[in-house]
Amino acid sequence: MSHGAAEITSRPEFWSRELELNSEGLPRPGERVAVLGCGTSLYIAQAYAALREDAAQP
Repeated sequence: MSHGAAEITSRPEFWSRELELNSEGLPRPGERVAVLGCGTSLYIAQAYAALREDAAQP
């Protein structure tokens, strides 16, 4: 399996493990968040920031 394929197939396991460590999942309203991105993920980060701001969550 290539490195890229291994990375893609590991995502469900990664997020399941993250939810075990942080059972609340998403940030709480008002909680500070840093979102980084490059390329396409930059646009996702910008959209996420805009949605939080529109919801009056810094």
